[in-house]
Amino acid sequence: MVKKYKYAVIGKNWGTKINSILLQLNKDSLVFDLDYKKINLKDYFFELKNFILENKIDIIWLAIPPKNHYKLGKFILECNTNLIIEKPILFNRYQKKIINALLNKKKLFLSVHFEYIFLKDLLLFNKNLQFDSIEYIFNHINKKKSLSATLDLGIHLMAIKKLYFDNINNYKIQVAFNAKNKRQINFKLDNKLVYKINFTKSKEKIIQAFIKYYETKVMKNIENKLDLNFSYSVYKELNLNKNQK
Repeated sequence: MVKKYKYAVIGKNWGTKINSILLQLNKDSLVFDLDYKKINLKDYFFELKNFILENKIDIIWLAIPPKNHYKLGKFILECNTNLIIEKPILFNRYQKKIINALLNKKKLFLSVHFEYIFLKDLLLFNKNLQFDSIEYIFNHINKKKSLSATLDLGIHLMAIKKLYFDNINNYKIQVAFNAKNKRQINFKLDNKLVYKINFTKSKEKIIQAFIKYYETKVMKNIENKLDLNFSYSVYKELNLNKNQK
């Protein structure tokens, strides 16, 4: 019998969308809607722990701004609850070490939500294609106030680069807000385009694919290619790429 996990989502806006998708997939999902910004943190933790215990939550999906990922994430793990965190993870090396130690001690799982790595064009990529450089593009018509385009959009592209094309050192990442929507990866040989993946208008169910991966691979301890170490390496190289420009 397939185990049915009980989810809880923390976070508004994007969190509301995540919860809606979980419910559409017939997942058992609740929203913990107490606003951590409007309450004493000690009281928030007290209410959150009671919520986890009373509802027997297996997995919490943390869909909040990254500046609070560490404090809330650490507390959730201390409550013996598995974790999904929205990108980007901005942990420093010390914080990464603490969280990894906690995961090992509690025998829990943590994955970072990089949904675009589940695009079919990437999963089925022709490994015989000849190319020597890659151009990653992610432009968005809207402007988000809390994060830069590099952290909000570029982090997706760097995750794709690190997971699928980490052996290609000749690459460029182009991101922008307030620009015409465009999501594309260009593969070039001798500076000539040989192949492209355009996912600007993609309607693939990549979030659903991530959920399936988390339940069937991560929670079963088969593999976790989107763990904290991977996310840390993505953030680290993205910073390096930005600083070299």
